[in-house]
Amino acid sequence: MHCLLLTVCCLLLTNTYDEALKKGIRYSYEERYEEAEREFIKVIKSDTDNPVGYFFLSSLYGLYMSDFSTDSLQHKFYEYINTTIQ
Repeated sequence: MHCLLLTVCCLLLTNTYDEALKKGIRYSYEERYEEAEREFIKVIKSDTDNPVGYFFLSSLYGLYMSDFSTDSLQHKFYEYINTTIQ
């Protein structure tokens, strides 16, 4: 019984992870930056050792800076891209 419960929980977490990643990517394309950021942070929190969330969050910051011709998020961009490659 415990094994079944653990399996179901793992599947739910994986689905939540995948859904958050998909939403974050979709929000990025729709230029809904704050919502995309929230979704990518969910991805990071669900698996802090996986570089995927860090990569997409840093990419989001790069996209934002490009769209608005600003460097206001440059420190966040470098923080998360460096985490991605470590």
